Amino acid sequence: MPAEKRIDAEDGEAYTYEELAAFYKGKYKKADIAAYWETCKPVKKAKGKGKGAAAPEPKTKAKAKAKVKVKAKAKVKTLPIKELEEGSKHFTLDPESEDAKYLSSKIWWFGPKYSPKDVPAFYDVSSLTEDAKTFRKVINIFVRRYKAMGKKGPTHVLGYDARGFIIGPPIALALGIPFVLFRKDQKQPGVLVESSGYSKEYAEKKLDAMCMRMGSIKPGDRVLLIDDLIATGGTALAGFELCNSCGVEVCEFAAVIDLPFCEGVKKIREYGEGRFKDVPVFTLVDGRTIPDENGRDPKKWDEASRVVPAPKAKEMLEKYPELN
Repeated sequence: MPAEKRIDAEDGEAYTYEELAAFYKGKYKKADIAAYWETCKPVKKAKGKGKGAAAPEPKTKAKAKAKVKVKAKAKVKTLPIKELEEGSKHFTLDPESEDAKYLSSKIWWFGPKYSPKDVPAFYDVSSLTEDAKTFRKVINIFVRRYKAMGKKGPTHVLGYDARGFIIGPPIALALGIPFVLFRKDQKQPGVLVESSGYSKEYAEKKLDAMCMRMGSIKPGDRVLLIDDLIATGGTALAGFELCNSCGVEVCEFAAVIDLPFCEGVKKIREYGEGRFKDVPVFTLVDGRTIPDENGRDPKKWDEASRVVPAPKAKEMLEKYPELN
């Protein structure tokens, strides 16, 4: 392989083929590594050969630098993951790790007065999507976990309506596998398979049911179920049920936030006489570690509704500058 450098889409850094091959050795076949190398974008070369052009490094120095980069890359890819209780198969970022503390500090929440649902704290996925660094960190953590699984990793990513549609696609793209939509209320074309109704952590007029297009997944596939959080486990179980009915293995359920007091993971373990008790669950942040000061309720709001008509937006921003 040439000594050129290419951009690894996972972390945005440039590496030679030698560096990537050294890291992935033993995890993937040489042919798979070579195929991945072909998908990486080459680093643009500097124009000109005059005084401004950089002189080539001596071969010995280049080799030493390559070894350092390989070691650094391997170190970065080691995630601070722990099992909450031995044998529980509920894995999470170590709450004392820098990654977990960073994510906890970045997630916003709103109280019931300023939320679409009547819950004590509504965790806002916008706190991830409106902060590119935080969103990239979340996606990279999931990608690194599932890339490390090699052939035992997922063949499909299935995201829950609707916030799973935000988190799931970039993970699927990075892994080079399909993303499948779990939709509510039959909002999907084609012939559908639908779950039974399920209850959630807040009251609804009717029970939601999840559906997907028949043929999206098939026996032999290994599915990663992904959502923004797990609370009571009702939404999660709808996905488990659909996969099970299609003869498909759930290799893991994953979410950014876990709300332990809602006992969602426990309900997954107890469902159907323990049908899914051995399926791993992976979460990044314990909701109890998200600080009270991350609440985004306006300190002053004298309007009748939290929804502002578009023609009055500029006026409201001037009246309530803290919303900017």
